[in-house]
Amino acid sequence: MSRAIFGRGLYGCAGSYRYSAGSQPRLPPHSHHKQVDFYFFHVYSNAIMRIRQSREVAPGVWSGRFKQKYRKALTLTSLAAQSAALSLTGCAHQSAAVTSQLNPEAIEVPRTLSNKAVSKKLYLGQPWRQSTGPEFKPAAVRVAWTPETLIVKAVLSDDEVSTLATDDNQKMWQLGDVFEMFLQAEGRADYVELHITPNNRRMHLHLPGPGGRSAPDAECLPFENMLVTPVGFSSKVTRTSKGWNVSVKVPAAVLGLVSFKSGNSLRVSFCRYDYAKHRELVLSTTSPHPVISFHRPDEWLAAKLID
Repeated sequence: MSRAIFGRGLYGCAGSYRYSAGSQPRLPPHSHHKQVDFYFFHVYSNAIMRIRQSREVAPGVWSGRFKQKYRKALTLTSLAAQSAALSLTGCAHQSAAVTSQLNPEAIEVPRTLSNKAVSKKLYLGQPWRQSTGPEFKPAAVRVAWTPETLIVKAVLSDDEVSTLATDDNQKMWQLGDVFEMFLQAEGRADYVELHITPNNRRMHLHLPGPGGRSAPDAECLPFENMLVTPVGFSSKVTRTSKGWNVSVKVPAAVLGLVSFKSGNSLRVSFCRYDYAKHRELVLSTTSPHPVISFHRPDEWLAAKLID
């Protein structure tokens, strides 16, 4: 048996997420009729994940203690969902979405003759908040290019690195910690979304436009139709005492280019899903998004390739 949760979904499209019985995370029986946004889905999934990972009960066993923890998780995540929904619909108080900008709106990305990423650091933050939350962990990204590849290096602080990903092109954002990259070539409506997990599993999506739509009034493409198989980029992950580091090489062809050249302009955004057992999911980004929504290319950083 499968259950579904309906809402705007990851790309802002009406849709559903389905899981077979025993999958991770399993949604409660009544969730099929709840209209929720994607942030609620992540917060809610994380709560259920934490309950499961506590190992107090086996999956599917509804003990009295499990029910008590479940009700508490549901209450907390419902409140978070209401707050997020207000922000996404523009009904939240405007000051709640104001924060100092960590990064310039435009950056220069130098060419490199080695494997080093040599741009100035781009810092991840939570621009939809007045300040970062208490559970926020710092992260920074550097970028460089060669004619063949875009090179991205990320340093991610994390005191609880984890993922349940077992293969490429799974829905990584549902399975634990993820480093995400959104890349778009100048003059193109399409873009790519690339994920890397702490165990170096990758996801590669090619979207026709914002939210998986080729036009504002077009239907959102199904997730499976946007997957690129095999994955078209390479990555390396290193665990450290303070978290995990990511090194990525993205061929020019992934962005629809023959090669990278000095003077090329891109739109880039680097984001993160930081999960942990005993706290809520923490989202962050290098882009100045005033609401929790990463698929807003106009708000991504403008990156110019230079020699």
